[in-house]
Amino acid sequence: MKASTLEGMVYEIRYFILPKFISPNESMHLVNNTVLDHLMHSGIVPAHSKQEVFLSKREKRSLDASLDNDLYQLLTRTELFRSLDSEEFNSLLEKMTKRTLREGEVLYQQEDIANSMFVCVEGLLISHVDGIDVGQVKSQTIRAGQHFGEGVFLGGQWRESTITSSTESILYEIQRNDFDPILAKYQNLEKYLESTYAKSNEEALDAVEKVIELAKTAPEKKKKTAINKMMGLWPKKRNPKQTFFPGMTPDSNESKQKKS
Repeated sequence: MKASTLEGMVYEIRYFILPKFISPNESMHLVNNTVLDHLMHSGIVPAHSKQEVFLSKREKRSLDASLDNDLYQLLTRTELFRSLDSEEFNSLLEKMTKRTLREGEVLYQQEDIANSMFVCVEGLLISHVDGIDVGQVKSQTIRAGQHFGEGVFLGGQWRESTITSSTESILYEIQRNDFDPILAKYQNLEKYLESTYAKSNEEALDAVEKVIELAKTAPEKKKKTAINKMMGLWPKKRNPKQTFFPGMTPDSNESKQKKS
């Protein structure tokens, strides 16, 4: 937080880019667009200078996910539920399970058994995948309004990444048995899940490939053997100090004769 004014709170966003992959103007647009999208799906309206006159009850500005009516509006804003009518969505909402995560808490690990999908209502989550010889690699950032784990509805049986909460987060879990009838009715929804699933897999593959390329280009550090380590402990030899007394060198004798 940078400052607090009469118009609202002022936040300063700092980010870093590699100009090789994106220009400063493109990165600024991407960051601003991401922030506004995150606020919209979290039910928060940015403050702005205004003067309004209300002749009736004022419209609610911000939404609270803890209230049923507000939760309905937050979830129906997502692409996942837009095609459902109110009756179908309310029936599904009653079967969904609310999950609250603390900062740093792991939701599930890669290769865990999968039976459900999740929708993020508040917070930020990080998806990691295990790459061969490179360990865990960050593949995706999940924010409010986005869903993940949809592979279970497309025939998957195992989790394909590890999900960790970067902040305090609120999620809603959808079981496979509760969502299958909706997928059978709405074919466009199934195609949408297929596209998001393919995109997340592509992002994971690209992230692993980039890490592997960086590892290849990085200079290799020479490993110290046991002998090198022992030699490093030995005191280094110093050259003996030479002290010349008068008369021991021809130059000194010549200088004496000149003085005399």
